[in-house]
Amino acid sequence: MYADTPALAEGDFGWWHEGFRGWERSRDWAVELLRTGPRIDGIFGLAVPSVHVTGRADAIVPRRDSLLLADRFADPLIIEHPGGHVIPSGTAVTAPIAGFLAGFARDTGAAPALGESRSGR
Repeated sequence: MYADTPALAEGDFGWWHEGFRGWERSRDWAVELLRTGPRIDGIFGLAVPSVHVTGRADAIVPRRDSLLLADRFADPLIIEHPGGHVIPSGTAVTAPIAGFLAGFARDTGAAPALGESRSGR
């Protein structure tokens, strides 16, 4: 399960617009969700490791804004690609993300590693 904050596109709010307008409302929404909602396995914050994927041709979130956001995090992993507002499926983008996430993984026996089946084949 993951939390999906309401978006300006849905007539609500978002943090990615000029000057990060909407940030406080997004933050307050997330705090309330953590206080009253279901268990959350991940959280964001300025001292938390982060990954930022930005497309140089992104017409929705300008590259400059994505980089300004990344600068608010400690040692962010920034992955750029030539496309738009997408996360491409190529290994140039997915491998660094997988490596980043692997640093937080622990063996719970719940799922096999990428490319493996439960039987190890």
